[in-house]
Formats: sequence, structure tokens, C-alpha cells
Amino acid sequence: QALSIRFARCASVPCRAWQMGTNSDSMDDVTQSLTAADSSDAPLLRRQMSSMAAAFEAGTWDPEMKMLEPTVNLLAYYSRGAPSVDALADAMEKFMWPSHRFSCCMDNGYWVSKHAKMERSYHFREVEVASEGAIDEWVQAAMMQALDKNYPVWRVTILRAPAPNRSALFWQLHHSIGDGLSMLFAFSPMTQLGY
Repeated sequence: QALSIRFARCASVPCRAWQMGTNSDSMDDVTQSLTAADSSDAPLLRRQMSSMAAAFEAGTWDPEMKMLEPTVNLLAYYSRGAPSVDALADAMEKFMWPSHRFSCCMDNGYWVSKHAKMERSYHFREVEVASEGAIDEWVQAAMMQALDKNYPVWRVTILRAPAPNRSALFWQLHHSIGDGLSMLFAFSPMTQLGY
């Protein structure tokens, strides 16, 4: 399948170059296992963020500037129809959800699991658009909306345009999860979806 990917302009993140791998956590960062608030039997992972992830969670701008949260926005165009939302959700659950960065919420410098299962209704949505131009308009507006911190801080939207237009996938995630290049590598298994 042919897939072209471009990075949408990040809403509020100044460009910085840093060596890949510096934003990764190790098993030493696991601090404790707690009991989930919504279930007395469910274990709750609490894992310390890397210093870079914690800095992004805290904010990269002076609060007086009232800037948006730092986000990475990935826009991928499909040369044929995009896969179904269910196929994407299945792949995400298999390849990405096991990672604490995708299954945990941010909480004061820690990754904390608050959801035993991936909330597909929040994390995945499908939007019908009239054309490829409408995709760009939709993405520009979506980039200005903050991610809900009550969930793991990422969201995927399929933007379906009628033929002969290309459809697209818009993936928005908080910069504390990773940078654009690391997310491109992480996302690569999902580009192999058959549909």
C-alpha cells in the first residue's frame, strides 16, 4: 500500500534537535505498583517519566503566554482508501498499547495507568470530509484542541474523502510520549495494515 507521510506544523513546540533515545525510560524508572482508583483489584502502574518527558508535561513556555500543550501531529495520506478504524484500533492495541507511554496518563512527572483497556471511542474517530483541502482545514482546527489528560495523551482520526481524493490519518500525541521521528518508527507497523 502506498502511504505518504508529512508532519503537520506542531501547535506550540519550538524546534529542538536531540539524540534519539534520550527520551526513553528504563525499568529502573518503575517506582511502585498501586491499586487502581476504579477497581480495588486492578494493579496501577506508576512509572517516573524521563526528564525530557517531565519537562514537556510541565510545559515548555512561560504560563503567562497561555500556549497550547506541546504536541506532535502526524498527517499521513493514503493513495487508496484508508483502513477501517477497527483495523487501526486493533493494530494499536497489539503494537502500541502495551507500552506505558501509550497506555498511561501523565501525572506530575509520572506515567500512571488509569485505564485497564484502551478506550476506542476516545482514541479513535472517523470524520467524513468533502476533499483533500477540507482535510487540511480540519487538521489546522484540530491542532488547536488540547488532548484530554484523563486519557493517555494521544488520538487518531481517519479523515475520509470521497474518490478520487486521498483520505488521511491524523495522529495527535503529547510531546512527552516522544518526538516526530521516534513516533514515525513506532507507527510503522500500522502502515502495513491490509484493507
